[in-house]
Amino acid sequence: MRIFIMLLLGMMISACTTDNAIGVKANVFEKTNHYAVTLKKTSSQDAVTSLLTQLLPSINSNQSNSFTIQYRTKKARNIARQLKVKLAQNGVAPSDIHLTPNSVLKGDIDITQHQYVIQIPPCPSQMIGRPTIIAGCYVDSLRLQQISHPEHLYQPSK
Repeated sequence: MRIFIMLLLGMMISACTTDNAIGVKANVFEKTNHYAVTLKKTSSQDAVTSLLTQLLPSINSNQSNSFTIQYRTKKARNIARQLKVKLAQNGVAPSDIHLTPNSVLKGDIDITQHQYVIQIPPCPSQMIGRPTIIAGCYVDSLRLQQISHPEHLYQPSK
């Protein structure tokens, strides 16, 4: 009787396992946004507000953001400094905002934003009685969505 129970338990455990279980695969890539700005006869405050309106929707608090702001004129330098303060107030680390003068710009201000983004494929729908190849897809997907610095997972191909 004990042998029968052990055999039955062994069959039940082996029925719950999947043979070729594959974890969730995610793509990590660098996303770059580029903004070229020519200042018109507007106040510095209006220019900062207008630029923030463009930049804030692209800032994701779950991902790393890095900004390089190049400026050509003194007015553009003042706007770039104000923009750095506003970006820092909206969650971008001040060490990730770099201001540099550039006298050969075509416009007045040139902003480049770098982000590392995780792209996670959707999990296939589960059906009772049908084995799945992707084990733990929902848990792994949620875990990957919570990564705050995906650039640490990124390794460029050689």
